[in-house]
Amino acid sequence: ASFDFVTIPALTDAGLVGIGTTTPIDFVTVNNASGFAGFSAIGTGDATNYAGIKLRANIATDRDWFLTHHQDLGGNEFLIQTALSPFSTYTTIMTFQTDGDVGIGTTGPAERLHIAKASANVGFVIEAITTGNTPFIQFRENANTRADVFYEPTANNFTIRAVEAGSLMTFHTANTERVRI
Repeated sequence: ASFDFVTIPALTDAGLVGIGTTTPIDFVTVNNASGFAGFSAIGTGDATNYAGIKLRANIATDRDWFLTHHQDLGGNEFLIQTALSPFSTYTTIMTFQTDGDVGIGTTGPAERLHIAKASANVGFVIEAITTGNTPFIQFRENANTRADVFYEPTANNFTIRAVEAGSLMTFHTANTERVRI
């Protein structure tokens, strides 16, 4: 291999490595004063080779975490995965697809947020940490609020609200309407 230039990393007395800097502030510090300072990991993109970073709290821990870039799932997914050490089967925790869809518990999200769990009931929690605050879900169209679902803890009320005057709210099963408000 030939290189136009080679820069020897700086190594401090404390064992810190600096790439593009002589004053590293972490175990490895990358500095590029003229633009993006990054780290590249390039794999082959098939089912067994990919680009990634492995994180482990210490040498004795039995759990590894991975930030990986795959191309074998049908696109260019970014994954957060975990596995018991050493070299056990990876479990994908989150999938980020290039179209913006995010999956929690699935490698094939079908919507902006797709949550899946095979071993139990699946759900999500919305929690207002400060007493008296109102947790809510808001439905919008082009930044205009159309409906809310919220819980008012001070009044102990659960509310489903259509925001615009004259809005119709229906409850139904399959194609059979049950209630119209």
